[in-house]
Amino acid sequence: MNLAGFTISGEQEADAALAVARPPVFWGRGGSDPLFTPETISRTEQWLEAHARAEVRVYPGLGHAVSRDELDDVAAFLESALAG
Repeated sequence: MNLAGFTISGEQEADAALAVARPPVFWGRGGSDPLFTPETISRTEQWLEAHARAEVRVYPGLGHAVSRDELDDVAAFLESALAG
């Protein structure tokens, strides 16, 4: 689960293991979140593509917060991931 977060630059200790395991990841963020720059979005998208099986959701109009729609999507993601 990654809600309103992003990856930092540079390789991290567990990156190689994650690239092999490719765990399911839900990344949700607000479309109007002022903390997200084009660079942080691109970096996170590239990292997720190389290290995980990501479900990415952007919530239009949402700032740096979590919405009811996002929580509903998190619940559905967890149900699916735990069932599979």
